[in-house]
Amino acid sequence: MSLITTITPVWGRPEMLRGWLKAIRGASIPEVKHFIYFVGEKPPEWWSIEVGDLPIVTFVRYEDSGLSIGHYHNLGIEATSSEWVMKLDVDTIPNMRFFKELLPVLKGLGERQWLNVGMFYINQAATEAYLNDARLPLGELPFLELSQSPRAFGAMSYPYPSATNFVCRKKDYLDMGGCLEGFRGYGWEDYQQIYGLEFQARGRCPLLTNVTLENVTSLCRDGISRTKARMLHSHNKWLALLHRWHPVSSNSQYRSQEIMRANQKLLFDFVVSLRAKSQPARK
Repeated sequence: MSLITTITPVWGRPEMLRGWLKAIRGASIPEVKHFIYFVGEKPPEWWSIEVGDLPIVTFVRYEDSGLSIGHYHNLGIEATSSEWVMKLDVDTIPNMRFFKELLPVLKGLGERQWLNVGMFYINQAATEAYLNDARLPLGELPFLELSQSPRAFGAMSYPYPSATNFVCRKKDYLDMGGCLEGFRGYGWEDYQQIYGLEFQARGRCPLLTNVTLENVTSLCRDGISRTKARMLHSHNKWLALLHRWHPVSSNSQYRSQEIMRANQKLLFDFVVSLRAKSQPARK
């Protein structure tokens, strides 16, 4: 039985899929299994041939394409028998040492502890030069070159790994309630997931300031997501992912200001409800 299962939903990213598979082939070890959900479409014809003997379980789901990625995390985490689970996006690339370095860290974690694996966002030129399909899987030297020079190769001003690829025990994810099914399309479901995991791990609210609808996303980003990603990478330089550049989706059913505002409100309500539970009762 595998120790950890990664969960990767895919829709509308065919240009990312082949490179992702090559990176996974180079990084995988026997203790790791991968669940991949094709949403609204069948896998490409080459998929089963190139997957070969990799421990990848493929699902095809013909559902409302406006559903959140968190919906598929819930499905995959519920279905796996692994002790540990990991969110792994299709536009992210693990280096060839990633899982070998990750497993000893997991075995040293205590009850309710979890990790956030950050990503270095790579710019278009570096993606095309270093992360094209012909140069994958991602070896040690190109990974170090890209991750250690974020100002030269990065697509954002923040020079450390960021974003959210959580790793936690299956039991802990289910105990904290998983991802709320009310999320739709793009935005903030990952902050709800990591806020729930961090609240559960600490037994109290991890955000040490007043939370409002306007600041809830930046507080979760800076106080949980980026902080934990940077700590993990500082502990072990191999434990970060590279994000391949791609154009922003123009699908308004999946990504729009209206959808993101509704998701932000859902996140805010979730944070407020948990904070209220941790406050001492007034006499």
